[in-house]
Amino acid sequence: MKKYKILALLFFTFHFAFSQKIKVEFLVKNDSLPKKQRNDFIYLEKNTDVSNAKYIGRLKVTNKLNSIDMAIYLLKDKAQKKGANSFRFIEFKNENNITELVVDAYVITEEIKIINRNNLPKNKLYFFGKDSIEKETTEEYILNDNVKQIKSFHYTVVDFDKEVKIYKGKAFGSSLTLKPSDFNNLQFINFSGFGASSTSMASGGVGLSFSGGSIIEMDADYGLLLTNIFALN
Repeated sequence: MKKYKILALLFFTFHFAFSQKIKVEFLVKNDSLPKKQRNDFIYLEKNTDVSNAKYIGRLKVTNKLNSIDMAIYLLKDKAQKKGANSFRFIEFKNENNITELVVDAYVITEEIKIINRNNLPKNKLYFFGKDSIEKETTEEYILNDNVKQIKSFHYTVVDFDKEVKIYKGKAFGSSLTLKPSDFNNLQFINFSGFGASSTSMASGGVGLSFSGGSIIEMDADYGLLLTNIFALN
């Protein structure tokens, strides 16, 4: 019993600490729906017609932390609790190291999912710098034997129509080989661990990770959202 009390206290302390730094609220809220597919939170491309989708509402997350990872997670959690399975980016602000992210949340059908998928970029590989808001840092990695650099809160994009090899770190670093597939040639990478995909290496890549550095395959919807938040490197 004492063990459970300690765990409950730790959970409350953790939740309270984040509640002081991150606030998620509905600016507009319609009737919610029972949640069905909790893992679905699909990025809606701006050209995708959502006139036949169920509109859940508009959410804003205000974040005082140095990174945005937890803020996006809590935003997703609140939207999904109202039944949302998709979202559209509306606005992002960063003033005095306090960020505001606004999205519209929807419930879309399988038909809209297919239309949206066809509207997404094709044959592209994205790299993201650290999600650090306050401190600008530069990370170095190797792409197909070429040394590259990327700054925090920036991203870069390259063509992904043939096999690529990524290396991060020095003597005992990490390596990843990615090969284009017939159905999904859209990949997102960072070296800091945020936005990790729940289906690691789903693209058929082969990765090795050691203490010298990490290569993280990101959730695609998370990565697409960041293209609206991060600056192009």
